[in-house]
Amino acid sequence: MERAAELLRRSRPTAVNLAWAVDRMMRVFASCAAPNPSAIAARLDEEACAIHAEDIAGNRRMGAFGAELLPDEATVLTHCNAGALATGATERLSA
Repeated sequence: MERAAELLRRSRPTAVNLAWAVDRMMRVFASCAAPNPSAIAARLDEEACAIHAEDIAGNRRMGAFGAELLPDEATVLTHCNAGALATGATERLSA
């Protein structure tokens, strides 16, 4: 697991949210007392789903706050990967 985690971290060294999520998953893995691989996999899947849901909720909140600052006809130019492409959302996040 440690080798896989390190490979993921190195795949995108500037992606802070990736490193953070890998570290969170590794803490969950370390806390698994059951030697049963199926139980460990289920716990890791549960945590990954929680991270995904938290990410979408945070994106929606951030979008709502930002939307209050922009007029309806505004055009926004983003830098690097921003929004759903850089996060866990697979659907368009509308306000």
